[in-house]
Amino acid sequence: MRVRWMPYVLIALVSLWGCGGPPADGGGDDDGVAGYMTPVEAAEHLESLGNDAVAIGNGLINGALGTLMRTVPDPYAVDESLPYLGLAPVLGLAPRMRLPGETTWSLAVGNWSHDEMTGRWRYESGAADVLNVRWRALSDAATENSLSVTWAATTTITLADGSSLSAPTVAEVVAHEGSRQIVDLTLTQDWRATSCGAHEAQRIAIAGSAGDGAAGVTFRDLAVAWSSDDTWALTGGADLRSGSLTVAVDVDTTVSGTLMREETDCTITGAAIDEIDVGLSVTTPVRDASLTGKVALVEVSGGVQVQVSAGRFTVGNRRVDIGGVVPPGTEDPTTTIALTFAEGEVSTLRQFLDRFGLLD
Repeated sequence: MRVRWMPYVLIALVSLWGCGGPPADGGGDDDGVAGYMTPVEAAEHLESLGNDAVAIGNGLINGALGTLMRTVPDPYAVDESLPYLGLAPVLGLAPRMRLPGETTWSLAVGNWSHDEMTGRWRYESGAADVLNVRWRALSDAATENSLSVTWAATTTITLADGSSLSAPTVAEVVAHEGSRQIVDLTLTQDWRATSCGAHEAQRIAIAGSAGDGAAGVTFRDLAVAWSSDDTWALTGGADLRSGSLTVAVDVDTTVSGTLMREETDCTITGAAIDEIDVGLSVTTPVRDASLTGKVALVEVSGGVQVQVSAGRFTVGNRRVDIGGVVPPGTEDPTTTIALTFAEGEVSTLRQFLDRFGLLD
């Protein structure tokens, strides 16, 4: 059975921080995991990982990357009689522009500068394969920031309205705060035609770095792909750093379900999810942690039932197992998810969180 998914996926992902059913002696198994954590050990690991996440987040938000992003003005022109810069309504990245007097869209190129007094964009012609955007922060008018995108490779796609547009398959992105380079990324896209003839991206990947010496992120071919309407995958990784702290995150998660489309033009109207196969690992200077498991969403009488199975939170060679069922209408799903620790000790996720004040 299939249901609209967003609220239930959020519940399921929260629920996976815990799993059920080891031998009562807390012994290991044949996959290299020696045994089970105690509740105290699990709480210490989660608190440490949470502190690392806060440190990384604060570093990125308050560092050069966050500062640059906060200065970016509205990319859309407020008056379509002026040079217009925006994104095509398509699943994928397809920047487009339309100049005064033109009736068709084209790939966004040229030199664009933002007038902070009027909020409008000024256009000047430039290279046929480069988009340059320049703006100044209202709080620092002396510094000109810039974004330069080179369309290293493109292809022609068809939009849902039947029009055609040149869209990138490879884009090289560089951004500066004044003279300081903050972003150096490469974006790749694979396009496919739907049964209605319109195109959409079937894989989008990003590699490269963003930030400065104090804080930043390096993407290692982080990609989302949907080779068909019933299977989607998030793979790859990123290295996050703030000061002397570096955290490596790797993901290998697959989602099974169905995309729902309009019959006339195949526009996506929603998604239904059957199962999420979660694979996530986090490496810090002092621990290697991973989260795995399966989340099934099953339509039953009264609504949707979330089933968590084969869940495991692992640090080094010790683990906590996670499992349980969240019935429809459950006010607090953490009360129905069981965590199994060393010596066969079992508690609900809510009891564990309350015991150690992890949500305070």
